[in-house]
Amino acid sequence: MKTIFDYPFGKAHCFERYVYFELKKLEVLTSDMSKQIMIDIDDFYKNQQYVFISHRKFTLAVQPEAYKYVNPKKMIGVAIVADNLGDNLIEEQSLYRGSFAFFKNQEQAVSWADTFFIQ
Repeated sequence: MKTIFDYPFGKAHCFERYVYFELKKLEVLTSDMSKQIMIDIDDFYKNQQYVFISHRKFTLAVQPEAYKYVNPKKMIGVAIVADNLGDNLIEEQSLYRGSFAFFKNQEQAVSWADTFFIQ
């Protein structure tokens, strides 16, 4: 299963248990952008839990209000794929109260996401 949501600021690739989000180059992820993403993704997964993987190819600031649209009962983990962690990512980690991890590539992040669903 794979569905793609295409936004002016990036693409959300929804797989069975995780979302792989590729952001286009921008400086700030706003709360309005987050709201739009979370509405679509929560509707896609319905009551199923998922992990959100965000691929960051550049430095990005996330408005703190962006995380108010996250339902931590559904989005059970956040993985950031980035070459450079930077201060923005460390600050962003404090905005999410669940599992939050950093990876150098998509394969590592997907492997981590899969661990949430081992039975």
